[in-house]
Amino acid sequence: GIFGQVVDAALSESGVCELKVQEAMVAKVGLRVLDRLTGEPLPNGGRTQSHVIMRQVATRPGQVYSLRQARRDIDAVYSMGIMEDVNILPQPNADEP
Repeated sequence: GIFGQVVDAALSESGVCELKVQEAMVAKVGLRVLDRLTGEPLPNGGRTQSHVIMRQVATRPGQVYSLRQARRDIDAVYSMGIMEDVNILPQPNADEP
């Protein structure tokens, strides 16, 4: 899964199921700016330099993925007043099974 994965399950004699879950780690944080008319990615990332936008994003590679932090990151980018729409698209890490 994207946010976590059950890696072990055990059923006790009393009928309690115990699940061991591995949390999802952030592997990469990137930015893609789309043209508002065509929806296509802008090759130069638009008028604002990407590092100006990315410094508003607190999520970093190596952290446990947090939906709460992702929402705060969206709010922080919106608060800049330069974006009409902001989304986070979590994707599975291609390097992990």
